[in-house]
Amino acid sequence: MESFLNIPQELKSEIIERYQKVYDQNIPILIKDIDKTKFRDGIDRDKAVELVIMCMEGMNIKYINMFKSYPERMTNMEEVFNEIKEYFEILKGGLYGSL
Repeated sequence: MESFLNIPQELKSEIIERYQKVYDQNIPILIKDIDKTKFRDGIDRDKAVELVIMCMEGMNIKYINMFKSYPERMTNMEEVFNEIKEYFEILKGGLYGSL
């Protein structure tokens, strides 16, 4: 994981390009299970999905930075996944309303 976080400068642009390609290919897979029909009335469905994507990106950045600063905190991945689930529950409550 350390080598992924501390990318050598000479490889950085190639890795960023490859990451973007993988990201672009996988976003549709990640959001395919979002049930847009359950969104509350008055919510722009496309913007809601974009919000979910932005939150996923933000969480990604948060945990990468956390690992860089405090690698010992990232040893319990179950705790990280539980925290991510909690964020998604908050999003569901805001976007879906009552389920």
